[in-house]
Amino acid sequence: MQDVKTTMFDGKKITVKELTVRQVRDCFARISDQEEEYFLLDDLLNQPVSAVAIEVATGIPIETLFDSEPSKLILLAKEVSDVNPSLAGLIKRRLAALETLQQQGKSLQTPLTGPSAA
Repeated sequence: MQDVKTTMFDGKKITVKELTVRQVRDCFARISDQEEEYFLLDDLLNQPVSAVAIEVATGIPIETLFDSEPSKLILLAKEVSDVNPSLAGLIKRRLAALETLQQQGKSLQTPLTGPSAA
């Protein structure tokens, strides 16, 4: 059974829905194709769900999210995370893996010193 929660956003009653596996897959496809400006919105949220997931879970268009205050968006993102804990966990794990890969990449770029560097 799909988990659903009702909340208020921008003075309106909205429904936050649990995403299906297909919707999660489609969100990741959209996230990888999204324009740079959407990353700003995700960074402002500082939550383990993206603006794309918020749009799909609530039906609120991303353009409307851009016109909202970050404090309201953070509360909405928390609601989406609460209803979609598996999605939030998946995003956290992927971000941790990405950070690990970036750190490993940095260590590979460290210049060699000593006789073997020549």
